[in-house]
Amino acid sequence: MRARIWAIVAALMVTTGILVPVAASASAQAPVPPRCLSQNLHVYFLPDFGGGYAGGYGYNVLWENMGRGSCSLTGYPGISALGSKLRVLGSPAGRDPIDPVATVTMPPGGIVVSKLLITDVLAYPKAKCKPAPAFYIRAYAPGAYQADRAKASFEACRAPGIVYMSTGTVIP
Repeated sequence: MRARIWAIVAALMVTTGILVPVAASASAQAPVPPRCLSQNLHVYFLPDFGGGYAGGYGYNVLWENMGRGSCSLTGYPGISALGSKLRVLGSPAGRDPIDPVATVTMPPGGIVVSKLLITDVLAYPKAKCKPAPAFYIRAYAPGAYQADRAKASFEACRAPGIVYMSTGTVIP
């Protein structure tokens, strides 16, 4: 398992730390494969190399196609933080329109990514946010009704109402 995670990390990096494309955008001429089924997807949560920004940090949520055939995803994932007892912490991630919505196709073993920005929750009033450690993310692929979970480690707002995370669309 550890070797597989490092293989995914290696696929994301080149000497400059830029993501390497591992999936393709669907073209107008090629038929689009069926939507990826939740049971055929596995999610990973990794820091974005050099992803710190004033007031927070960027992460990559990776989706791997574990199925036998190609499949496609379109749109925004649903992301929530989970505490140690797998209870949802605060509000789910909002949507960040940084990347246009496009259909991406994944071959078997292919990977797509969505960016996740997490604001430093200490920037919010403690009484309103109620900071708490997050140990996992719960991630719904775009259009899915079943979620997967990935280990994570960051400070979250336990209280609902503050949207301290934002996610981009899935991109190749």
